[in-house]
Amino acid sequence: MTEVEKYRITKDEIDKVIRGMCDKNQINGMKSGFPGIDELTGGFCKGDLIVVGGRPSMGKTAFGLSLVYNMAICENASILYVTLEMTKEKIIHRLLMMCVGMDILDAQEIDRTAMKKVLELAEADLLRGNIFICDNLDITVTSLDQLIGSLEKKPEIIIIDYLQLMAFGLNILSKDQYDSYLDITMQGLKKIGRKYECAIIALSQLSRKPDKRKNHIPLISDFHGAGIFLARADTILLLYRDEYYEHDSEYPGVAEVIVAKTRYLCGTVPLKFSRNKAGFENLSHYYMVL
Repeated sequence: MTEVEKYRITKDEIDKVIRGMCDKNQINGMKSGFPGIDELTGGFCKGDLIVVGGRPSMGKTAFGLSLVYNMAICENASILYVTLEMTKEKIIHRLLMMCVGMDILDAQEIDRTAMKKVLELAEADLLRGNIFICDNLDITVTSLDQLIGSLEKKPEIIIIDYLQLMAFGLNILSKDQYDSYLDITMQGLKKIGRKYECAIIALSQLSRKPDKRKNHIPLISDFHGAGIFLARADTILLLYRDEYYEHDSEYPGVAEVIVAKTRYLCGTVPLKFSRNKAGFENLSHYYMVL
């Protein structure tokens, strides 16, 4: 095939798009394990950059690890989890508790013998999944590229926890420097996704704007460098828990995943959130289209 010919549209490519357009139930990307999110986004597609934004304590890491559990352990997808906040040991501990399906407080009340048996079953689940965890605090886009290239089995999903630490570390930057570093990092991540045909999921901090508003529900404009996020991200998800702001909330234990940008439908997906289990679970197969 010549250099020119490989760019020509083929019948197989057209037929694939037509099937996706005609089948309303078609999920073109990898399933997240949360049907409401998959129906709105069409799944996590190869080469896409998905950003998950939230204020502190909204559950960004818990959401990321819930995706690891759903996709690697339940769907057998290959996942690389890059953590710039927690150690590999702590990530494994949280994944074990998800496999056990047990409240952390309940686990403390079980005798050691019984707990060991339960954890051995969870260990088998973790080892069966294709999970790689990198806790190198100095990792950059360039070294991430090199790491993926060295892996015998290339990951289908890469989760970054979290984006700002990869882009800037703990450095204090001016706004112009921030925007420049952020844009370069997001472009680099998109190139990695295309190069290795994997989806990149980047967890991201939001500014304090939601805390200062009467309505605390996050918006895309709450990102530092919101224009860059809009331009570079293929999908943007925002996490919100009403009970964090309202102690007498009507929705205790419920988190909202707001699909704020996607090629398909925008809307809000309610999920169950347990602080003690440190994870997200499906509440119901329901979403609201905005």
